[in-house]
Amino acid sequence: MKSSLMKKMTMFWKGWGCSILIAFIVATSFKSAIADWNVVPTGSMKPTIIEGDRIFINKGLNI
Repeated sequence: MKSSLMKKMTMFWKGWGCSILIAFIVATSFKSAIADWNVVPTGSMKPTIIEGDRIFINKGLNI
């Protein structure tokens, strides 16, 4: 039984595990280094931005 489970885990890692890990690393590095999104907590900019909207923030260089 233990051998069967290890075999399935190895097959999963070879098939999907590596791809999932790479996608996770790319997504987290993009969010922390290049861009971010935040939820608007208050309605101080009504009617343009409404409370609860998600806004995209560019962290790149503005040259």
